[in-house]
Amino acid sequence: MKYIIFILFQVIFILSNAQQNNKVFVIEGIKIISPKTNNPNEIIFADFVLNNQSNQSVSIIEIRPNCHCTVPLYPKNPIKKGVKIKIRLQTTAGQLKEIKQVDAVIKTSDPTNRFLKIQIVYGEH
Repeated sequence: MKYIIFILFQVIFILSNAQQNNKVFVIEGIKIISPKTNNPNEIIFADFVLNNQSNQSVSIIEIRPNCHCTVPLYPKNPIKKGVKIKIRLQTTAGQLKEIKQVDAVIKTSDPTNRFLKIQIVYGEH
């Protein structure tokens, strides 16, 4: 009986891991940036990688930052399965230093992982 329960738990674990691998996710969703400038108007970029491991093409419907000072840059075409793309958040050094953290929510067409969060965090140097 214990052997059957052990096998059942292993099967459930394998199936749950397989489901996690079949979706869209962001690799390293938090970037800590220390601007090396005293110019508050200098543009700061943070790059994120979105990995489409779902079974179909996925589109980014929108990326919504928490402040108007941040501009998301990303491909508008559907992301084919198995493909990684770059998402870039652009803000200014002064704005990042003032608010300390910029969040953005990525809305995708993937029904298993519709919303993803990315962040730029100000770090002292």
